[in-house]
Amino acid sequence: MKFSKVLEEDIEHKLECFGEPSEENDFGTFTRSDAVMELMQDMDNSDHYAYEHRNELRIFGIACGIFKEVSQKDMDNMTVWCSSGRSCKKYDFKKNGKFYIFDTWDNLPDEI
Repeated sequence: MKFSKVLEEDIEHKLECFGEPSEENDFGTFTRSDAVMELMQDMDNSDHYAYEHRNELRIFGIACGIFKEVSQKDMDNMTVWCSSGRSCKKYDFKKNGKFYIFDTWDNLPDEI
């Protein structure tokens, strides 16, 4: 998958910081897929630099099946638990008039 230059730079930065096991980290090898997953987990946080990549990461997530489309009928049948006083939505994001929810990380390619 070819990402924009800026997103590629952010992925490379993560790999430089966490790519190889060292005294500072002992969690094993950190891959491009790991970097993309972390960015996707942070893309809805407006205080995180991944936020500027959210549209590109959402398109990627839809294409590889991390997010799945959900119909209005499916949402009508969903039960969502909310904290009192907070509004809740039954989808993660809307793109081109379609609603999407997170499905699984299993569809994240091992090699990106």
